[in-house]
Amino acid sequence: MGTVYLATDPHERRVAVKVVRSHLGWDTEFIQRFRREIDGARQVPPFCTAEVLDADPDHDPPYLVVEYVNGPTLAEVIDQDGPLTASNLHALAIGVATALTAIHGAGVVHRDLKPRNVLLPPGSPKVIDFGIAHALQSAGRLTAEDQLVGTIGYMAPERFDARLGNDVEPSADIFSWGAVVTLAGTGHEPFDGGTPMATAARIVSAEPNLDGLHGPLRDLVAEALDKDPARRPAARDILDRLLQPGAAVPGTTVLREQPVLKAAVDGVTSRYAVPRRRRRRWILAAAVIVALLGGAAFPFLTERRSTVASPPPPPSSSAPAPAAAEWVGELQQSFGSAEPVHLTFALDADRGTIRYPRLGCSGTVTVTERTTEKIALTERITDGPCTAVGTIVLWPTGPTTMLLDYKPANGKYTARASMTKR
Repeated sequence: MGTVYLATDPHERRVAVKVVRSHLGWDTEFIQRFRREIDGARQVPPFCTAEVLDADPDHDPPYLVVEYVNGPTLAEVIDQDGPLTASNLHALAIGVATALTAIHGAGVVHRDLKPRNVLLPPGSPKVIDFGIAHALQSAGRLTAEDQLVGTIGYMAPERFDARLGNDVEPSADIFSWGAVVTLAGTGHEPFDGGTPMATAARIVSAEPNLDGLHGPLRDLVAEALDKDPARRPAARDILDRLLQPGAAVPGTTVLREQPVLKAAVDGVTSRYAVPRRRRRRWILAAAVIVALLGGAAFPFLTERRSTVASPPPPPSSSAPAPAAAEWVGELQQSFGSAEPVHLTFALDADRGTIRYPRLGCSGTVTVTERTTEKIALTERITDGPCTAVGTIVLWPTGPTTMLLDYKPANGKYTARASMTKR
């Protein structure tokens, strides 16, 4: 596609600048698709991808600026450490399925999901580069009619049959999910034939090699790798089944010894207990992903975007103020250090207080935006050496859990915490 540069913005924040090859800027169809993919990427919650910060498809050359994600790819982790343990594999399967649910819910198809497009930084794993293959596929100067853009071992069989048309459906991403989970759990691709042509032939006509996968996860991966797109489960259905009791391999401790991950799963499943006709309207809006670095597992919360009615208006001056609750968590900062954070805040209130006890800082938070999925706050530190002004976004995930994202006004770092209600 072009060249990716590591750069810094005026606030000294590191970003990735993707500069498209100049000759593609003259391809009208490519530019139209590139613009659509950028618009789609902006609709995907940034928890599951490298957030789009800026883009200009009409510039010469076209470019895209995204959040810089400092971490290895899943492929690099597998190459270095081998297949994941059963517990970590189950959690990773949940995380990638969660990201796909959010991506598909935003009306986007990834089209090139593979281990090298799953990044595992210390703070928040990311699924990157979705949709770019779609834009590249249109570039006549780059690809001929009989060429495909993608990674052979993770491409669905329908992509090799021109009679089925050029449209790629979400079910193709599900096939890729099955191939990614197979590699993560076994160390080999499910249809590896030794050469690209042999691999493509096996994808179209052979059964997958799932040796090394076990239990319900193996069955689910086999369904995801079905030749018929109509028989593959949707990303949301995969999540439902992965979160069912007994879905993990017997004997693993994917939830029992990871209380934060368990809280995230509880937050998701508590919202599943609704009639199926309502459930179809919901869109998942955060990931349960485990970052696998040096054998350590870092669980993250999940949450979902809902289309239910907007929250009620703030109470009038004559109504009693909402009862404040205390939320506690560990704020993991992008430069490595973790700090305890205490937030006193009612989710339907307009303001609250915040305290960082180890840093000796405290201040106030004031609501600036409230939607059905998040609450944006302005933080002002009134006592202590911490950054004076910052932005906090709260993502409720259940009655007693939520995710907290923080950015200082100077934009020099980010931070995230999994918060629990006391």
